Amino acid sequence: MNKPLTDSQCPQCGKIFECLAATNVEDCWCMSLPPVSFKDGEKSSSCWCPDCLQQQLEKQSKQD
Repeated sequence: MNKPLTDSQCPQCGKIFECLAATNVEDCWCMSLPPVSFKDGEKSSSCWCPDCLQQQLEKQSKQD
């Protein structure tokens, strides 16, 4: 069985990364992270790469 295509492009930085969330085959790496809150104007319509997601989580934790 072929592995489903899992490449995504981060809307924040443009980096190509592996995202398994849409495959319904296995859990994505991001499922183990806490949820992210987005404010108006921030891009959140698609998956973020690990680096951008981690930066957002760090930024969010400083605001709490």
